[in-house]
Amino acid sequence: MRILVVDDHDFVRNEIVKGIKEHGHIVHEAPSGEHAVGMLPRLEIDMVITDLNMKDGMTGIDLIIHVRKTKPKVRLWLMSVDIKIKTVEEALGHGAEQAVDKNYIHGHLKKANIIKH
Repeated sequence: MRILVVDDHDFVRNEIVKGIKEHGHIVHEAPSGEHAVGMLPRLEIDMVITDLNMKDGMTGIDLIIHVRKTKPKVRLWLMSVDIKIKTVEEALGHGAEQAVDKNYIHGHLKKANIIKH
């Protein structure tokens, strides 16, 4: 699977990327939503995992909306350390497959069989 991980926190992004790569996936990474938007035309991807709140002003919801319009078959996951029901509903309403707690992202990826136990 080819996955784009978007998070403005370098340490968090690197840990997620490392965990996914260990399971044989091709992983691209972006430090912001705007950076991800710039990368998307050049990337063949199957999935985007994005943080909700990022410093550049573009939110994970904004990115989900953009990706859904430009790459409609891509799987979309939103993650946040402060995930709320309203956020989950909004993300799912815009086409996200999952909206999950960032602190448990590896567990969610295991549950979805994206990474092995």
